[in-house]
Amino acid sequence: MKCDLLTFPSEEAQRAFLFAPIDKPMHVVPLGIDTSLFQFIERDFESSPFTILHYGVVQPRKGTRLLLDAFLRAFTNEEVKLIVKHWTSWIDWMQTYSVNDPRIKFVNEDIPRGDVPSMLSNAHCLVSPSLAEGFGLTVYEALATGLPVLVSRIPVFRGLLDSRNTRFIEMADFSVPAENVFPISRPGSFRLPSVESLVKWLKRLYQERATLNSTSKYSSEFIRTRFSRELMCKRLVNCIIDARYRREGG
Repeated sequence: MKCDLLTFPSEEAQRAFLFAPIDKPMHVVPLGIDTSLFQFIERDFESSPFTILHYGVVQPRKGTRLLLDAFLRAFTNEEVKLIVKHWTSWIDWMQTYSVNDPRIKFVNEDIPRGDVPSMLSNAHCLVSPSLAEGFGLTVYEALATGLPVLVSRIPVFRGLLDSRNTRFIEMADFSVPAENVFPISRPGSFRLPSVESLVKWLKRLYQERATLNSTSKYSSEFIRTRFSRELMCKRLVNCIIDARYRREGG
């Protein structure tokens, strides 16, 4: 390779390169969160409707279908709403997700970065039942504002977050071929998040909404002190200095 340094946002992303014949320094440097933009937000978690947010570049890997199924199973007459805010090229695929339920709203709009905190301020929790992630930036942005998050228990989240600020969806005991997940044929397999666990957690978040504020400030501080843009830039600079030192033979 022509580079002198490889960096990855997580150990999970790095793992794909560890067995390759690459004799270059490799470092894990998580993506930095702009904590001046994503600041702590006071929320009324008991306001109605209880709003669940699922946003980002939505595609099959993000577990959107599982979330829709779980939402419909978890709630009947409760005052809840699910917003799927996405910007994606999978438009045809998304249109197959037509759900005849007024509580579920799809919004296909690429909003400016500066408007994301406002969107997060109108939600009561973020749900990301991804099958796999390289980092999962939207989860960290949400946590920075104190928004409760419910994510799959996949390595990238389990390795960087903890149960004091994150609710984990348990994974199913089996894997399925990738071609069962994606509308186009591809090799490999995925271990899916458990729909039963997702249903359980959605109900619990709604039932315990009055207590959600208790961990909000901790979550925001957790991101500010571990994943701020300033800290990650310093970490990256140190990696560059180390790589240059190695290239010049000390």
